[in-house]
Amino acid sequence: MTTFKYIYALAIGGMLFASCGQKNSIKEITCEQVTINAALDSLANPELQAIVDSYKIQIDSVMNQQIGVASQTLTAGKPQSLLANFTSDILIQAGREFTGKPVQFAVMNNGGLRAPINAGPITVGDIFKVFPFENELVVLQLEGKDVKELFNRLAAIGGEGLGGCELVIKDNKVESLRIAGKPVDDEQTYWMATIDYLADGNSGMSVLEDAEERINTGVRLRDVMIQYIQQLTAQGKEVNSAFDNRINVLP
Repeated sequence: MTTFKYIYALAIGGMLFASCGQKNSIKEITCEQVTINAALDSLANPELQAIVDSYKIQIDSVMNQQIGVASQTLTAGKPQSLLANFTSDILIQAGREFTGKPVQFAVMNNGGLRAPINAGPITVGDIFKVFPFENELVVLQLEGKDVKELFNRLAAIGGEGLGGCELVIKDNKVESLRIAGKPVDDEQTYWMATIDYLADGNSGMSVLEDAEERINTGVRLRDVMIQYIQQLTAQGKEVNSAFDNRINVLP
């Protein structure tokens, strides 16, 4: 006699049916899609829903807390953007404050900026939307030659979030590069601020794995941003950003 096994595959929103013969060999596999929407809400367990609701109230009280005001909408993009510029500049300042090192420049990937900061009130929840990952602030010391290799990579992909530098790109190559107002010297070392995701060599930035020194601050990027915005608010200032000469792409 043929028997049937039922496997519920919630991850793909459906049910998988496997038909087995007497010797437990699979003879047929079919599937059925199950739409998961509000129609299933009535099936919620009341006791479990009460627990979820109690936590939601606590979370909402934190996430809805206003921490500042943006005078403009900040979005991400290339070769530079208001949101990437804003984030990178704060990385430099935070890198100095948390490590005491003379951080000269910063790199932040646009892929880590997942939502805009809209003009108007800014809440804690808004910052969680922009920075949803558990990225942490990292400060690296690099040799001049490695800095040049890093910016060759950045030029090849059309730029990323940068601070403390002046990069000119032509034909996806570095036309000129200045950090702290000076050309990069192979014989010198440079301090940069970034996030652990990039410091680990992701997004094609494997050169960062060759850093002379790495300082893991243990501080999440979103916490850095929240603290900075709160400081601006305490000073009676609003969040804003601007385009400048940190990245220029020549025709």
